[in-house]
Amino acid sequence: MTNPRVRAVAGLAVALAILASCGGGVSTPPVSMGAFDFGESVVLAELYAQALQARGVATTAISQLAGREGTFPALESGEIDFLPEYNGNALAFITQEEIAPTDPEAITARLRAELEPRGLAVLESSPAENRDELVVTAETAERYGLRTVSDLAPVAERLTVGGPIEFSERHTGLVGLRSVYGIEFGEFVQTDAGGRLTVAALEDGTVDVARLFSTDPLVEENNWVVLVEDRPFTLPNSITPIVRADVLTDDMAEAINAVSSALTTEDLVEFNRRHSIHGDDPEAIARSFLNDRGLV
Repeated sequence: MTNPRVRAVAGLAVALAILASCGGGVSTPPVSMGAFDFGESVVLAELYAQALQARGVATTAISQLAGREGTFPALESGEIDFLPEYNGNALAFITQEEIAPTDPEAITARLRAELEPRGLAVLESSPAENRDELVVTAETAERYGLRTVSDLAPVAERLTVGGPIEFSERHTGLVGLRSVYGIEFGEFVQTDAGGRLTVAALEDGTVDVARLFSTDPLVEENNWVVLVEDRPFTLPNSITPIVRADVLTDDMAEAINAVSSALTTEDLVEFNRRHSIHGDDPEAIARSFLNDRGLV
């Protein structure tokens, strides 16, 4: 007679084998989503998260991290698996080198070469781009005759500039302005990366010149002046997702690339308008975009 315990164990083994054959083995951990701690980045992370979820890929709540000093260690350690990046500034941070402005494809190719050995996959760059810009009020532009970045050089020592702390330390900020344009500001005031504090500082006169994003709708709404970059300086900054290679699948890559290819710079401006001006939730902004584009 067969031992009932043996029969039970055998039955369990058969059941597990059937489950495994149906793809029902140990479940895959959810993809850990990361973003920079400003609205546009959070909306982008939400876009990609919802697109992955539509493919049956579980994702975590979005972790908001301050600066690349925080995001890249988080990617390499596995704290986060995904980050919507900006290819030019990402490459400048990774290499810590002065990089000559070139086309977005070349920037992405070099970023991929830098990150693949570190276990990070760089996916397709989007047509959507968000560059750093120097912005002044119309009154300041008229007072000092400012139209281009070069126009700052003779008067900068009388002016205060505001931006995030990394703006004061990197070639993409004050270091590059000094070497490329010979600009030395009288004072630097630390504000923020996303622009809320920087906008307020420009509005109330705390700073004369502000480093803002090209996708910030408040620049146009306030009739502020974007100083024309008359010498090559800033890098292309196309939206470029980075994913840990050990979690990336072909299906995930297809979903992520589809979102990237659908995005435009005008979409980024609208995301920021809805989020920063109208107070819309990033989840709702992402859902309406994906539905309108037939991506979910």
